[in-house]
Amino acid sequence: MGHDLLQSLCRVYVGVCQQRGDSHKAHGLAYRLLKEEFLEAPKVIMVMITAWPSILSHESVLCRSIHVVSNLKAKGKIFYLLSNYLHWDEEPPRNIYNMITSTLKSFLEDSSLRFVKNSWYGYDLCPATWNYIFSLDLLCAQMGWTWTITNIIRKDLWLILNTWLRQARTEQTPFRDVCVAAVFRLLGRLGQLGLKENLPMSFQILAKSINQFVTQQLSKGMPWEVQLSVIYAIHDLAPSNPEAALKTLESWRKNSTQPVPPAIIKCITQISFLCRQTKSQI
Repeated sequence: MGHDLLQSLCRVYVGVCQQRGDSHKAHGLAYRLLKEEFLEAPKVIMVMITAWPSILSHESVLCRSIHVVSNLKAKGKIFYLLSNYLHWDEEPPRNIYNMITSTLKSFLEDSSLRFVKNSWYGYDLCPATWNYIFSLDLLCAQMGWTWTITNIIRKDLWLILNTWLRQARTEQTPFRDVCVAAVFRLLGRLGQLGLKENLPMSFQILAKSINQFVTQQLSKGMPWEVQLSVIYAIHDLAPSNPEAALKTLESWRKNSTQPVPPAIIKCITQISFLCRQTKSQI
């Protein structure tokens, strides 16, 4: 697809989002462009701003993260234009390290986060929770897998999970169930960094740890909403070991005491197909 056509499509898409008042989808497009390291991402984001001038004026954590990463990636004339349109001279984007730390802190302290019942996913996370996940995913993608697993996954995220496991199920402190569910969804996304950077060993260790988490904790009364998030994380990390992921998911489905959501049935089908493909290539 040519750059001119892509920019035209982007302008139309953002225009439709503006008409519908759907800033979440517009921010999602910017997140995806930056996360996937699209070479023309800063230029396309500039196009988005000309189509909807206030689209990046929101105070959401994802919007602030988009500012930080756009500031890092933009060069030359595009940097100058973005700086003027987004008023970086008046309020410069935060340092990426500080942004990661403050985002994680805000996420854990945000009392508005909640689960949302969903006919496809069973239970989903609310949009505000996904904003935190997308923000941390985008910011950590700029730091790389080795930095992320050392400084975020091992030092922060595993600590959250271990603390949550030790607290009684009647407690809601220090970490709420919705935050723990979000951590699993975040791990599923962050793990893709290891796969992308061709560092399979640490990626496989992460996937194995989450598989074991399900096996060991289901009998201890893990809340259904958290179970679903763990299962989706296993699906995201399945490329590391499709057979192990499939075994875990099928065992979970067999022992589940509640109706399995359609999305998880589809996840199992996808991993089964991946297993068959892997075997056919041997």
